[in-house]
Amino acid sequence: MKKNIAFLIANLSNSGGTQRILTHLCNLLIDEFNMIVMVNEEGKPFFPLHKQVKIININDKKQNLLQRNLKLYHVLKEHKVDYYINLDTNSVIANSLFLPKYTQLICWEHFSLETNYKKLFFTISR
Repeated sequence: MKKNIAFLIANLSNSGGTQRILTHLCNLLIDEFNMIVMVNEEGKPFFPLHKQVKIININDKKQNLLQRNLKLYHVLKEHKVDYYINLDTNSVIANSLFLPKYTQLICWEHFSLETNYKKLFFTISR
């Protein structure tokens, strides 16, 4: 039985390096794992993505932080996710409180220091 991997990323529709590497990784691992990509913004993936990769939009602008994290928990639980890989490390502290017991959290840092270094939240979170 294949294990389940879920990723959280802002979107797949941008042409950035994070989106490129994530879609490439999903395409490489799809035969060995069930792959889920949770996004905060809808949009067609910019890079080719295997049709078996499940994309779930978890953002609802009407929800507060607690409600969004509960939705994340329900998606992880419903799909029995073994590994949750968070590409949005600013949300990892809150997300870590809402994981099923069997789900392992992995943080993936992939960002531009030049663009993000002087942002207040970036500085605080590091």
